[in-house]
Amino acid sequence: MSVSFLQWYESLNTQCFAAYLVRTWASAGIGRTGTYIAIDVLFEAGKTEKKINIAEYVKKMRQNRMNMVQTFRLLSVRPHYAETDYKMSSHVHGVRSAIVPLDKYIIYLTSNVPKRGSYINAIVVPNAFIITHFPAPGDTVDFLRLITDHDCELVVSTEPLHEVESKSNETWSVNVIQPSSVLTLYSSQTVSQILGLVSFTQKITTNNPIIVVSRDGAALCGVFCALYNLIQQLTMDEEIDVLSVVRLLQTRRPELCSSLEEYGMIHDTLKSFIQLQTGENVYYNQ
Repeated sequence: MSVSFLQWYESLNTQCFAAYLVRTWASAGIGRTGTYIAIDVLFEAGKTEKKINIAEYVKKMRQNRMNMVQTFRLLSVRPHYAETDYKMSSHVHGVRSAIVPLDKYIIYLTSNVPKRGSYINAIVVPNAFIITHFPAPGDTVDFLRLITDHDCELVVSTEPLHEVESKSNETWSVNVIQPSSVLTLYSSQTVSQILGLVSFTQKITTNNPIIVVSRDGAALCGVFCALYNLIQQLTMDEEIDVLSVVRLLQTRRPELCSSLEEYGMIHDTLKSFIQLQTGENVYYNQ
């Protein structure tokens, strides 16, 4: 919480209208509005009771209006792991990525290649996706082993392959789906491109895992997997729970959908999908 916000809150309470009913509002009436209400109530509770329970009060607010204080909800459910949960990757020499697999979700390469180990920075997430990062120069053989070990027929890249540095001339005997341009969080083209990737993937019939790959093994991978599962869920059940789907992904890799921007991108893409299906404008409180 910023000092300027606290100063503004204090000045508001000392003004002459502090004893009257104060109306608060924001663009959707849930994010900043919920934050202000929670701070006001909890600040007073702290002064009188000398203790506060943030989670309990946010839960109480949501009984009257769903999704109040979205940031708290997203960050509070994100799992936290200790260094001891990543022992396997810490024992591997030359690990280049800061994002590594949890021991209980790590997958190993089973094919035998001389002078190559069984470790690869990859995990399996629900609906039979394998998430990994682009192979570093010299490690392409391990990426190909991952494809062959799991009989993967489809690789989804979160960015155009011409943007990815590669020094390998080896051929991938697999279908590769990629966006036509670099995906950025604030581009109007990103929503349509991601929706296109998901729609194209869902049209391909395969009983084997689908590999989703990015530079770090996290950025936009979670967005793609979440949208794939949510659109499938929406089509079958006509209802979805975005938070539960994201939370399930984050239990496997906390860095997936770890920013509010990516979380918002999921909502924007779902809104676009619904509009395309119904031909109507859709309004919802996130």
